[in-house]
Amino acid sequence: MKILIVEDDPDIREALGEALQHAHHQPELAASAQEAWGLLELYPFDAIICDVGLPEGERAGFELVRELRHRGILTPVLYLTGLDSLEDTVKGLDAGGDDYILKPFRVPEILARLRAHLRRARPASMVDLEQDGLTIEWKHQKVCKDGKEVRLTHKEYQLLELLASNQGRIYSRDELLDRIWDGEFQSSTNLVDVYVSMLRKKIGEEFIENVRGRGYRFPDGASGI
Repeated sequence: MKILIVEDDPDIREALGEALQHAHHQPELAASAQEAWGLLELYPFDAIICDVGLPEGERAGFELVRELRHRGILTPVLYLTGLDSLEDTVKGLDAGGDDYILKPFRVPEILARLRAHLRRARPASMVDLEQDGLTIEWKHQKVCKDGKEVRLTHKEYQLLELLASNQGRIYSRDELLDRIWDGEFQSSTNLVDVYVSMLRKKIGEEFIENVRGRGYRFPDGASGI
């Protein structure tokens, strides 16, 4: 997996890079938000480890992630920071971060959290998908139907991405709650059914099949583009 490390402390940056290499990842290192944007324009990344305090400002990491999400880039982001207040944690997560790790940290913990987020994310190198007028560009998180872009919410896209990247696999409602909503809701909720209904209205009912008594799946047959 290709991982972007954004960290202005050279010792931490190099140590994380070496640890990721030993874990068979491909790290790219940036010392500032500006350097990070340069790398983001060159490569699709599978995850980002981002310091909060960067040369551009004490909380420049939050702004970097906020802009990523504004551009529709949903790559998992793990913050590294010495800011331990509840207010900063909330700000970071609200900006679009996925995890918040306090300094000093232990490398094994970072690697474990990274593995957890990568399990829930799609590889950036996945081949784009096309089926019966529906196209999905994974890198840009762009969905089109009959040539027209379809606007999806963050959760709608996550749901479609999970199903479409695992064609033919049936996901139960409990599995979808766990993968998309991190198990925050009880299995008795109809949240999954509501989101499936909204997604079907936008892309077409034929792309999400209801397998009675078992769950939902994206039908086989899509080709790469």
